[in-house]
Amino acid sequence: LFAVLLTVLASASPIMRSSRRSLRETLLGEGRTDREAKPFPALIGIILVIGGVIVSHLLPGDFLFAVVGSSVTMTVILIGLILMIPFLLRVTGSLLSRLGISAGRNTLGLAAGNIRGNRSLCNNTILTGIGTASLIFIFLLNTSLSGSLDDMFKNDLTFDLYLVYNNASDTTVAEIGREAGIETVSPIYSTTSVPVKGSDNKINNLYGIDAETYFKNMNFKFTGDREEAVRRMNEENGILLSTRAASLLGIKEGDVLTLENENQSKAFTVAGIFETMWDGGHLGLISKENYSVLMKPLGYDTLLIKTTDSAEAVQNRLKNIYLTNIRYVSTHEEVNKRSVDGVASVFTVLKTFTEVALIISVVGIANNLILSFIERKRTFAIYRSIGADKHSIGCILATESALCSLVALVVGWLGAALLLSIVPNIIAVIVGPIQISYDPLTFLIFGASASFLMILSALIPAAKANSENLLESIRID
Repeated sequence: LFAVLLTVLASASPIMRSSRRSLRETLLGEGRTDREAKPFPALIGIILVIGGVIVSHLLPGDFLFAVVGSSVTMTVILIGLILMIPFLLRVTGSLLSRLGISAGRNTLGLAAGNIRGNRSLCNNTILTGIGTASLIFIFLLNTSLSGSLDDMFKNDLTFDLYLVYNNASDTTVAEIGREAGIETVSPIYSTTSVPVKGSDNKINNLYGIDAETYFKNMNFKFTGDREEAVRRMNEENGILLSTRAASLLGIKEGDVLTLENENQSKAFTVAGIFETMWDGGHLGLISKENYSVLMKPLGYDTLLIKTTDSAEAVQNRLKNIYLTNIRYVSTHEEVNKRSVDGVASVFTVLKTFTEVALIISVVGIANNLILSFIERKRTFAIYRSIGADKHSIGCILATESALCSLVALVVGWLGAALLLSIVPNIIAVIVGPIQISYDPLTFLIFGASASFLMILSALIPAAKANSENLLESIRID
């Protein structure tokens, strides 16, 4: 149903334009140049791009607004860029055509003049530009997210073993801490989906911690002073929230929120906010004493362990000694690998969609080349009849593709940069804040590859034009 609707809407505009044209205009082409020269679509495109960028930075931090709103603004920006491409081709063609003629470069003058009104070249430019933007966007987003995860595990998460235990007591924690090869043990209470009074959102992961040992294993980056935030958590019924949790709850440092559990509740002051992608970036930390009062836990369920020996050796020893009570234990490297593999699996799906879109773009470009050749057979024959050799025609076509690829390159780079500036809004409410990498080498490689393929594609109609019979081509209508 969506495919049918999309086809109908896409075909409605050209059908309506064609039905309004007179027979004289259709046969002689009158009035076409005047309409193509109008800059109104380009102005609309500029407004859409600027408006999309502005709106994306004004969206609330709520999950629905961040994901849906940012996705809509990204789509609007791409539509705006598409509307700008025909005008950019006309401006580029006009300027370079005059420059080529004045400098005596007839090939450049002819090629630049040809790109101003050729719809097939315009469509190829659109496909190449948007395709380049999409590829750069997906590649750098994947690289940035993987890099942020690597940075988190390298600098923020410093434990050697992550152990999930079946209700460990203080005595059990002390016993584990005395095992060979273990330096420190940080016991943690935890629960999920804790209701917040007066809010539809919940705290996905709430931990009761011993701050002295916990932050030796979890070196989160705080937006303010960490020591003061930890002091307020311990001494003033404070809670520490991740940036994602604070954003979804719509609260800031100093606000008061009330956590509920069955028939009791307890008010906490937001003592500090920190950045992390751990646990999906949605967690809250309170002192283990306050956690015990609110949740009445049977025991600790998570232990963060630092080792003096090999983490794998300590892991095996603990499994042998506490086999019946250990539900899960992994080394730092194993936890890291699972997280990276999870990201890779998501982007494998995205890359698949991108590859399918790329194949569709290649098919579209090939189709446009065929249509362009059929429409211009007579033009190529006229060039040959007035003295242009096969090499000159090939140069004209290659120059046309080079000029179109230049416009596609600018649009692709601009589109990728704009999309990458907006996507952190979506990632922040899903897994937490990330740092986007605008790698110049990636922009250069993808841009050069797109330009090379577009210029290479010009050789197909050039070879075909050189093999056509001159008289038959001139006679063709």
